[in-house]
Amino acid sequence: MNYNREQIIIENHDAKEIAFLSRLINMIEDVIDDAECRTVYINRGIVEGHEDKVIIEPIECSYDPSESIEIFSKRWNIDNALIGKGDYDYKILYSLIPRKYMSSLHYLLRTYLAKSLSLGHEYYLAVLFDGKAVLLEGERYRIVIPYINHCLSAHTHPTSHSIPSVNDLRTILAVLINRGLLHSIEAVNSTLLIYRKAPLTINELMILRKIERTEDPLEAFRLLKSSDRIAVEYK
Repeated sequence: MNYNREQIIIENHDAKEIAFLSRLINMIEDVIDDAECRTVYINRGIVEGHEDKVIIEPIECSYDPSESIEIFSKRWNIDNALIGKGDYDYKILYSLIPRKYMSSLHYLLRTYLAKSLSLGHEYYLAVLFDGKAVLLEGERYRIVIPYINHCLSAHTHPTSHSIPSVNDLRTILAVLINRGLLHSIEAVNSTLLIYRKAPLTINELMILRKIERTEDPLEAFRLLKSSDRIAVEYK
């Protein structure tokens, strides 16, 4: 008997907000790298979520950051980015991604946990950088994901726990290295959040190479947590 697996396109405010913050983080990372700034400050309205205008205050740059801001704001589709007085170090934006996810799309994906357990199928949620999201249903205890560049992803475990497999960790780290911000594993008893809290470096590439060589999930998890630029949290 043929079984039509679910494929759903999601367009809502929560996905758009997560995508915007992800693009903004990546834009600022590129400006800091290009103009060799110590850091960047961002306006209070962006952090508190009640303002669309982006005010950027580059701090201690080796080169004029105005050209970098113009180039990378276009690349990351950040409209009306202006140089001005900032209120918060941009690093606070990294913590907003898991907070936004846990207050919104987290609940959407958890509505599929009962089906995930009964069928043994994994469900995969991906938020694209353009603000659209897609929900895909996999096969029994596995899902094959077509490569789509995305800023946030999450999947269900058809078990009671959210302990990642070696393949999970390989996929998650690859997403983060490709400028994604967060991956979540949803299970009945817990939620696991793995997210970037800084730009990744050659060190994380080396960690990925080590994870690719091991089949021990505990060792792979230990390697992932050894990075001081990646946060791991159970909820």
